[in-house]
Amino acid sequence: NRAAQSRLKQRQLDQARIHHLLNDQSDRIRTEVEVAIRNMTAAFHTIQARRLAVRAVTAEMDYLEARWKRLRGDPNLGQLQLDDLLNAQTRLFDEEKALATAQAGYGTALLELQRATGSLVIAAPHPCGAADQ
Repeated sequence: NRAAQSRLKQRQLDQARIHHLLNDQSDRIRTEVEVAIRNMTAAFHTIQARRLAVRAVTAEMDYLEARWKRLRGDPNLGQLQLDDLLNAQTRLFDEEKALATAQAGYGTALLELQRATGSLVIAAPHPCGAADQ
């Protein structure tokens, strides 16, 4: 009878340990998914902000180009306006580059969310090599 009680106690302890491990793993997965969602949301907001910045710089560039066309006959003011226009083009390039970086970051965040939720499927090579034939 003592041996049976000892085995029962051991199994109960094993069951409790497994239950705690499962709860810990569930908590880790939940945290990982929450972080991935926050990262994806932040990346999305970054894209929106970068798009607004690109629009603003584009509008500024359009204004500066129109002003330069009006003043290009003036050797002093026309040159200053051209410098402003070239600086605006540089800012537009920088903003477009930042937008592309933000879009890449969003793609990375989306992949991380798919990985965290278990919906990311990574293709493995066919074991028989049939795909190569």
